[in-house]
Amino acid sequence: MGVFYVTLCVKGVQPDKLQQFLSVSDDHGFVGPMESDWVAVCSKTLDHQDKEVIDTYGELISEHLGAPVVAFLNHDEAILSVDTYMDGRGQTQYNSCPGYFFDDPNTNDLKPRLKSPDALVSLVSPERRVAFQIALMIGAQDTLDLHARIAEALELPEYSLEFWYRDIKRQNVQSHGGAVLEFGRQ
Repeated sequence: MGVFYVTLCVKGVQPDKLQQFLSVSDDHGFVGPMESDWVAVCSKTLDHQDKEVIDTYGELISEHLGAPVVAFLNHDEAILSVDTYMDGRGQTQYNSCPGYFFDDPNTNDLKPRLKSPDALVSLVSPERRVAFQIALMIGAQDTLDLHARIAEALELPEYSLEFWYRDIKRQNVQSHGGAVLEFGRQ
């Protein structure tokens, strides 16, 4: 069985403020420490990989906290989906294998697809942009490696690559430097 997760990365919001905002939901999850101006979030409901739920989180956080949100979904190490949200709206959509669930995909359905890249690219420092765009279009056989390359280009916290609800819940919450905050009901 492969890896299944959804992790949100939120730019420029203190972890305690994000925890407070998310605490009003019926969901249960974790907010990681701030590193390089980014904070990671994972939750029980996000881990169901429902696109509407992911969109709702991204839209609400970006609108009410005024912060860009980047959502990473990895499905069975076969698909990496990356969505960007700003000002309460979905912006960039990237899917490493959009035809994965099709009954009879053609060759183009299995190639990476990037829609409206400007919002995501704007979060990458100018000196990293060309390499970042090439990495997105080439994709990777290994979705974990592709996630790591995107995270490096965005300068996301290293811990965000393994900030998955099921793993955090099973482990001691202190495993990420003791700065992990919990929200919602279990």
